[in-house]
Amino acid sequence: MNPIKYIALCLGIVVLTSNAGCVENIIKQPEVSTKGITFEGTDNNGNIKMNIGIIINNSNPIGVHINEISFKIYHKTSNGELISIGKGSVKDISIKNGMNTVNIPITLSSDKLIEIASKSKTGKIRVLIEGNVNVDTIITNINIPIKFEDTLDLKEIGLFNKSEILSGFYNSSD
Repeated sequence: MNPIKYIALCLGIVVLTSNAGCVENIIKQPEVSTKGITFEGTDNNGNIKMNIGIIINNSNPIGVHINEISFKIYHKTSNGELISIGKGSVKDISIKNGMNTVNIPITLSSDKLIEIASKSKTGKIRVLIEGNVNVDTIITNINIPIKFEDTLDLKEIGLFNKSEILSGFYNSSD
């Protein structure tokens, strides 16, 4: 499963499970889809700034408040070593009845991605995303862990062309 779709699915499950005890027979699973990834540029350190857009159509009569979604992104090498390549987080999300758009800012290490991509024959890398969703249930806050592995296609997100990486064409200051 695509990492963006997995995060979107987790958000949908959070909405569903946080309300399930209150009105168990009325709650429907929200429809969750990805709006896409937008490249926002680079920061002063040359790190890649992106946003993942998620659309949640909550047809339930009630919503949920998410205090924070935060996660780290690792490249998992063939020998199981984890290399940190980025992170993402967003705070104060209100999922109401109807259409909701959630944008999650992500920062990826340009240097590490270039190094990893230059060693990849296919442009696909194994990633582990690990983090936490903190949900406000009015009575208390609960933490829901996020942890999953997937394959990230660097070509698919439009950031790298292997020939440009190998020739040194990529300039992180652009």
